[in-house]
Amino acid sequence: MQPGEGPFSSVWDVVTILALSLVIVPALVYMSCNMLLGAATNFPADKIQQINLAIAMSAQEAALFLLPWGVVWSVGGGLRDIGHVWRRPVQDALAGIALGILCLFVSLICERISLAVFGLFLDDAAVMQMLSQENELVANVLKAGHSPWLRLYMWVLVVLVVPIAEETFFRGYVLSVFSLRWGKAKSLALGSFLFAAVHGYVIHFLQVFLIGMLLGYAYQKRKTLLTPIIAHGIMNLLVAVAISIS
Repeated sequence: MQPGEGPFSSVWDVVTILALSLVIVPALVYMSCNMLLGAATNFPADKIQQINLAIAMSAQEAALFLLPWGVVWSVGGGLRDIGHVWRRPVQDALAGIALGILCLFVSLICERISLAVFGLFLDDAAVMQMLSQENELVANVLKAGHSPWLRLYMWVLVVLVVPIAEETFFRGYVLSVFSLRWGKAKSLALGSFLFAAVHGYVIHFLQVFLIGMLLGYAYQKRKTLLTPIIAHGIMNLLVAVAISIS
């Protein structure tokens, strides 16, 4: 099957997987780890919180990858049916590098536009506070207060694991399911809106939406997740470096 051609799921399955991956699984894992670490170790509370965050994020990304795979596998499919194929690896990888850099520029331009638009309705201090709070979400994950091994682990998670998991779900799985119901164009817009909405941003909503459109379009055109995965990873790397430096 090509992307968007597999009758292996429904929109309700998408909603269910999102609820499990973003809420239920991370919450259960976080609470379980918190109880185990709190009872079995003498770590400081802040260190336990950092470890719990890393494990919960890992559980979230694992669920985003494994649950769609499980749904497809249950009807006789495989990862190839949600985009994990090697077609022209060199060309697809180079396209991913170029797309990642393009996404970064789109992100910077959209941030300027969003700040200007929100500045029409809110004072500058409020807008900058919102921007700072959203950037802090990423900065807290990569902050220098973590131990070296945990900081390295979180960098690997953000730059490698997150792109693989999120592209598998949002591009490989969601676009395939939505395309069956609404066609490629509408599924691209709806999938990108969903991608932006679950990130919970306000100032950065526009840029995440447009980046989702670019990644989804690349997947639809190249029919492989290799390009959007590499683009997503490069963009996350550059953004994480910029936020860490600032």
